[in-house]
Amino acid sequence: MEILRGPKITDQQVFLPTREPTPLDQEKLALREISDIAAQLFNAQLVIMQNAGEIVL
Repeated sequence: MEILRGPKITDQQVFLPTREPTPLDQEKLALREISDIAAQLFNAQLVIMQNAGEIVL
């Protein structure tokens, strides 16, 4: 049995252009951006610690 997968949804496709984003939409987008930045900071910290020899991945 073949598993069918739909198209990948990108950030540009989250908000439909048929309406203005609501405050809740804007809050969700802001939280996603904050989460992305936090992940980048965490990854950077891992690289720093790895380069300093504090951890081995």
